[in-house]
Amino acid sequence: MPKRTDIHRCACTFLRQAARVATQHFDKALATSGLRISQLSVLTTLSYVGPKTINELAEVMVLDRTTLGRNLRPLQRDGFIAVEAGKDDRRTRKLVLTKKGSAVALKAMDSWGDAQTSFEKAVGLENAIALSKLLRQVVKADYSKQ
Repeated sequence: MPKRTDIHRCACTFLRQAARVATQHFDKALATSGLRISQLSVLTTLSYVGPKTINELAEVMVLDRTTLGRNLRPLQRDGFIAVEAGKDDRRTRKLVLTKKGSAVALKAMDSWGDAQTSFEKAVGLENAIALSKLLRQVVKADYSKQ
């Protein structure tokens, strides 16, 4: 069993470092599109899941509401997403991908594909696939059971 002082083995530290490095890599590749990877993720998620409230989208993306809100502001400002009244309940506000947002996301996908390919080459395709599977387990794990 590791000692409480074995902070050099901290999974959270390594996950955060890896996330920063990967984010920088993808952001650099996407720079010409004007999007950051966090913004492209919002647009492609909305494209996949359809209109959602901010709380629903935050849950789908495994983000807290305030972090998602920061990512939404420039997307709304640039006309990539819109906020519309819900069809069933007009008091509900849904985030909707606009045609402009769909077009910019589609255009950015070539740069994303290049970044994904270079990531897979850098870490090895098998490792990249295994990492994706492992990270999905990390997201879905029940940390209340110890």
